[in-house]
Amino acid sequence: MKIFQGGNTDVLIGSFSGSTIPPAVVVPGNKAYVTFTTNGSVSKNGWYATYTSQSMPWCQNMTVFTDPQGSFDDGSFNFKL
Repeated sequence: MKIFQGGNTDVLIGSFSGSTIPPAVVVPGNKAYVTFTTNGSVSKNGWYATYTSQSMPWCQNMTVFTDPQGSFDDGSFNFKL
């Protein structure tokens, strides 16, 4: 199993194999990408993983943007150029 930071394979966080349970892994950021590859030498029922996440106070009431363009602000209305 390999665990990467982000949504792709650019930054490898950890690589684990064999029958030993790996340690807890912390992935900074808001995405983790996990790959699992078998060599087919053992046939078992599968594997199990758990995860937890933490919502940071400054990330409350987030908005997901789907339009190709637009504008937004931080809501403070005190910004001056």
